Amino acid sequence: MPHIPEIEIDYALAYNRMISYGARIGSQVQVNAMFKRRILDSADGATTYIAPTTKITGTLTGKGSYVFCGEMNGDCDIDGPVTLAAGARWKGTLRASDVIVAGKIDGDVVANHRIEVSETAHIAGSLAGRSIAVAEGAVIEGDIKVTNGTSPQGFSEKRQTSEAV
Repeated sequence: MPHIPEIEIDYALAYNRMISYGARIGSQVQVNAMFKRRILDSADGATTYIAPTTKITGTLTGKGSYVFCGEMNGDCDIDGPVTLAAGARWKGTLRASDVIVAGKIDGDVVANHRIEVSETAHIAGSLAGRSIAVAEGAVIEGDIKVTNGTSPQGFSEKRQTSEAV
């Protein structure tokens, strides 16, 4: 049997190339520092990326980290962190362990732990989670329910925007 060398994968480079490809095909996705937030930094395993040109209709369940750059019409129940990128659209209930929102949601967001809402986000629905941080400029047309008894946290984006290679 021939020897197969081990290959070390540079996930950051692969991610930047995927986003760069999305930008070249006319995507509205804005790559910025929100993908390097604490929620995704703590994610284990491989991340599933939904491309900007992809549209999913139905119910999605799974385990692991997901980044949506396209469009979702339906509900999800994910055991892991979910990111809705800037320019992405979601219609339905988004339920996950942790959620980062930079795109547009028409529906409710329910997190077992944390929710981060970027300045580019527009949410027409309610938010519920143990910890919720909302950036200046975000639009939320609905209720915010913090399930651990503390009030929602506000933040200003202090990280520099990075561009894909």
